[in-house]
Amino acid sequence: MNLRKEVSIFLGIKFKAIKNRNRLTVRSYISDKARKAILTLIRQEIKELQRRRTATQVLKFNSIILGIQNYYRMATMVNIDFRKIGYIVNKSLMNRIGKPSDKKDKKYKLRYKGYNFQVWNVAETTIFTLQAVKFKIPKLFSVKKRVQKEEKQIEMNEIEDPQIEAILRLQRNSTCEVTGKYIAGNDNFYVHRLVPKEHGGSDDLENLMLLDSSFKTLLKSENREDYYKDNENYARILKTLSKYK
Repeated sequence: MNLRKEVSIFLGIKFKAIKNRNRLTVRSYISDKARKAILTLIRQEIKELQRRRTATQVLKFNSIILGIQNYYRMATMVNIDFRKIGYIVNKSLMNRIGKPSDKKDKKYKLRYKGYNFQVWNVAETTIFTLQAVKFKIPKLFSVKKRVQKEEKQIEMNEIEDPQIEAILRLQRNSTCEVTGKYIAGNDNFYVHRLVPKEHGGSDDLENLMLLDSSFKTLLKSENREDYYKDNENYARILKTLSKYK
């Protein structure tokens, strides 16, 4: 592909060659599709935050913001792209949460030291700012160390990682990988591991499937082969899972 004439998109990142001082420089942006998905997800979470003004809900919102930032900060133009999205997000916060404030809690000050954005507080907890992010060169990691880290996490904590869930929903466009239907809402999805934890499966995105929440009971049933043998959705998910064997 000739990046001088057209763009290349990979996992939500758009690449384009730009002429800079008589030489070509590759710049990366958040793809249009990913930007729309980010905005849709954040708007849903703001609506939920408007209904449930609790510290727990703010922490959930903040974990999603962190997940989005940690993934897309590999794009060289992430700051400009997030500023555009952040402008719309701020208008939504203004309409649903109220006026912004200059008051920031300790976690916000520690995470976003050096940034000077207006913020919103709910239940004395500061909402994280999407556009407070800069480009960071992605680092390679040791597979062995990553596996050891995953095993320790499995032993210590069985709770799902909301950052991983947020990134997965963005990458898969919040669409069930079996039915192909859009998954709306915060609790209507289920993340399924192709290789289970007890067999060494990790939380790498390649090992995860995004499914409608109705599949959770189905897949965790001990007698699912007998009980669901005439179930259309069970037949469909077996067919889908067979591709990964």
